[in-house]
Amino acid sequence: MDTEFLNGLYTDDSEYNSLLKHDKQQFYNEAKEYGFDVEDIVEETKLPKLLNDLLNGNVTAMLKFNNMLVSMHRSKQTNIIDAMVNITTDFIDESDIMKYLQPNVVGLLSSELAQRHNMYSINSTSAINKFIK
Repeated sequence: MDTEFLNGLYTDDSEYNSLLKHDKQQFYNEAKEYGFDVEDIVEETKLPKLLNDLLNGNVTAMLKFNNMLVSMHRSKQTNIIDAMVNITTDFIDESDIMKYLQPNVVGLLSSELAQRHNMYSINSTSAINKFIK
């Protein structure tokens, strides 16, 4: 969701923040259908189990995570930008999560970023760097 657009629509911060919270909760509800359950937390790391397994190098977790992002993107449930913003805001740094994205997901992310920022003649590295910084 374009937060600049929303911020322009709502002058009341509580209404704006409530809408953002609703969208985030909707994302996590949809992600749960793909095995990303934010309520299934690993106590030692305080991360959802799927993210914890991903960071520990579990290939199955990496494939499941990337499949979730692609599936949600294709079904138009949530674009990859918003998914990544939610995950990086709540759990993990952008530079850390980028290490686990498969090339097809990086391509989709860079395309979404380029489109959102009207950067039609860039390469994927430029779009990704804009996201991370």
